[in-house]
Amino acid sequence: MSFDELVDIVRSHRPSLDKDDTALLRSAYDLAEERHAGQERRSKCPFFVHPYEVACHLANMPMDVPTVCSGLLHDILEDTDTSADELDGLFGEAITRIVEGVTKLTWMGRKGIQRFEERQAENYRQMVLGMTRDVRVIIVKLADRLHNMETIQFMPPVQQRRIATETREIYAPLAGRFGIHQMRNELEDLAFKTLDPEAYREIAQMVRAKREEREKYTEEVIPLLQQQLEKSGLKSVEVTGRPKHLYSIYRKIHVRGVPFEHIDDLIAFRVLVDEQPDCYTAVGAIHAAWTPVPGRFNDYIANEKSNGYKSLHTSVFDRGRPIEIQIRTHAMDAVCERGVASHWAYKTPDKDEKSARGRGWIDKYAVLRDVLDEIQDVRNDSEFLQSMRGELFDDEIHVFTPKGDVKRLRAGATPLDFAFAVHTEVGLSTVGARVNGRIVLVKSALTTGDVVEILTDSDAKPSRDWLRHVKTPRARNKIKHWFREQEFEQNVSVGRQLIATELRQHGLTSKGLLTPERLAALAEELEAESPDALLADVGAGQVSAQRVYHLLAPVEHQEAEPEPAKPLPAQMIDARLDGIEHTVMRVAKCCAPLPGDSVVGYVTRGRGVTVHMRDCPRIAGEFERIVTIEWTASGREMFPTEIVIESNDRNGLVRDISDAIAAMGLSIVSGEVRTPDAFTALHHWTIKVADAQQLEALRATLSRVRGVRRVSRRRCG
Repeated sequence: MSFDELVDIVRSHRPSLDKDDTALLRSAYDLAEERHAGQERRSKCPFFVHPYEVACHLANMPMDVPTVCSGLLHDILEDTDTSADELDGLFGEAITRIVEGVTKLTWMGRKGIQRFEERQAENYRQMVLGMTRDVRVIIVKLADRLHNMETIQFMPPVQQRRIATETREIYAPLAGRFGIHQMRNELEDLAFKTLDPEAYREIAQMVRAKREEREKYTEEVIPLLQQQLEKSGLKSVEVTGRPKHLYSIYRKIHVRGVPFEHIDDLIAFRVLVDEQPDCYTAVGAIHAAWTPVPGRFNDYIANEKSNGYKSLHTSVFDRGRPIEIQIRTHAMDAVCERGVASHWAYKTPDKDEKSARGRGWIDKYAVLRDVLDEIQDVRNDSEFLQSMRGELFDDEIHVFTPKGDVKRLRAGATPLDFAFAVHTEVGLSTVGARVNGRIVLVKSALTTGDVVEILTDSDAKPSRDWLRHVKTPRARNKIKHWFREQEFEQNVSVGRQLIATELRQHGLTSKGLLTPERLAALAEELEAESPDALLADVGAGQVSAQRVYHLLAPVEHQEAEPEPAKPLPAQMIDARLDGIEHTVMRVAKCCAPLPGDSVVGYVTRGRGVTVHMRDCPRIAGEFERIVTIEWTASGREMFPTEIVIESNDRNGLVRDISDAIAAMGLSIVSGEVRTPDAFTALHHWTIKVADAQQLEALRATLSRVRGVRRVSRRRCG
C-alpha cells in the first residue's frame, strides 16, 4: 500500500507520467494519509486503506491523474476537518469540484431516508445531477462503491443487504450504461454473493467443476479461429476466450429458465483486429468456416450503442454447441471494456478538463441525455424510478428513417417514440405509421432493423392514451408538456371570461380595463410571471375574478359598490327546525345543498346544525344526529354550486358557456378546464344560484350550447 505502488499502476497506463503529475499524486497521498490518521474502518484496518484502494481502482481503469487524486481525497471533506477552501487552495478547482460532488452523494446515502423507494429515487437524482457538474464524480463514486462491496463482510447484516441491493439496482447498471463493463460485472457478482450466498456458492461450484473442460475447449477453439482468420489475409489478429461472470449465468438460470447443464455459452471468444474493415472480413471468414446461429448476428459498429460501445456479435455452431464471438478493433475494445474511462486513457489534462464538465460532454451519450431530460419533470418517486430503471436496464434497438438515418430507442419503443425522436412537431401531429412498408398501429413495438415512416396531419392532436404506449422519456415529456400548455391556454381563456363577466355584473366593460398595459401592471402587483399567467390563475381558481375587479375598476365606481361582507367559514341560512322558525344553520360545503333539494339537518358538536343533502355520504349512518328541517328559498340569497361540463374541445366554447351563464344573470365564482384527451374538455365551474330549480334551468341552458355533451352537478365523494 505504498505510494510507489500507486505510481507504478498509473505509469503502467500512462508511461509519459511527468514530474508535475507525480508531485500532485504525492501531495494528495500525503494529505489523505495525514488527515485520516488514527481513523479505522469496521474491519479495524486503517481508514486510509479505503481511499488508497479507490485510487488504485481508478488508476487501473485508467482515469486521469486529477481523478486518481480525487479518489485519494474523496472522504476528506466528509470525515476530517478539511474545508473545501483549503482543498481548493492546495489542489485547484477541478479536484475540489469532484471531491465535493462525491461528498454530496455520500451525504445523501447517510440522510436517514427510510423508504427504500425514496432513497433510490434520491440517489438517482443526485447522481444524474452529479453528471452535469463533472462526470468524473460518478466514476469516483463507482470506484468507492466497488471497494465498499469488496469489504462488505465487515458491515452488519441489515446494512449489507441494503448496500448490496443499492449496488445491484443503481451502481452496477449505471456502470454498464457508462460502458465500464468489467466494473459492472464485479459489482453484480459482489451484490449477488451478498444477497443470495447459497445460489452464488452453488453456481460458483458448478462453474469450477467445468473449469478443466472449459479451459481445454478454449485452447482448442482459439487456434482454429486464429488459423481461419489468417487464411483470410488478416494480420496481427488477437483471439482470447474468457468465462462469463457468475451473475449473468444466474440470470440465465433463474430469469430465462435455462438449466445450468444446457448453458453452452459459458465462454465468450473475442477477436481483436487493427482496422474497422477488418472486423467485417473476420466475421465473413468465421461464417464461412462455421454455421451461424440464426438471429444471433448484431452489428454494433454500424449501430453504435448510446454508451459508445462498438463491436460485431455473432454466434456459430461448433461441434453441435453454440459459441459466442465478439469482433472489434483494439481501439473499440478499450471503449467496450472501460467505457467512459477510456476517454481519459490517452488525453491531455486540458482536453480532459474541457470534456469532463457540463452538458457538452453528456450530449455525446444519448442515454445520459435522456436521463437528464427525464429528471427535469418527474417528481413522483415511483414514476421516476421506473423511468431510470428502464434507461439503465433496458436494451436498445436501432431503427431507420426512410432516408436511412439511424435512431436509437429503448427496447419496446413504438412508432410514437420514433416520431418524437425525429422531431417534436412530427410526434405531436402523428396519425399513423408505416413500418417496413406496412401500415401498423402507433402503439406497436418496433424491432432492430425496422424502417419507420410516420404519417402526419397538421390538424391532428395528441391523445392522453399515448402516455400508456410510449417508452422513451423524450416522447413522454413532450406529450405531457403539450397537455400542460393546452390546459394553460384553456385556463387563460376561462380567466379572461371570468373577469369580463365580473366586470359586466358591475356595469363595466373589459374593453378599456383589460388592456395589455393594465394586465401587465396587475400581474406584477399580484406577483404572477406574466399577464397570461395571471389570467390562467384566475381560470384555475387560484385568484378570484372579484379580486381582479377590485384592482381594475375605477375608485369612484368601487365607492358606489357596497363593501363586500367578510366571508364566513360556512354560509348561514334561516330555516325551520322542528317547528321553530328562524333557526340559524350552516350550509355544508361537502355536498353544497340548495333550497329545493332533499335535505336534512345534522347536529354537529359545538357548531349547531348543518344542512346536508339527504344522501350525503359524510353523514351516512349518523341517524341519532340527523334532524328534520324545512328550507325554502328566500329569493335574496345565492349559493355556490359546482357543475361539471363534458364537451368537445373546440375554440370559443369557454366564451359561449360563460355568455350563457351571464345571460341568466348568474355570477361565476371560478372555472377550470382540463383536456383528458385530444377531443374532450372537462369544465369545472362554480356558479351562484338561488335554488335547485334555477340550477336545473342552468343545466338545460348549457346543454344547448354547441359542443356540450353532458352537464352534471358535482356530488361529494
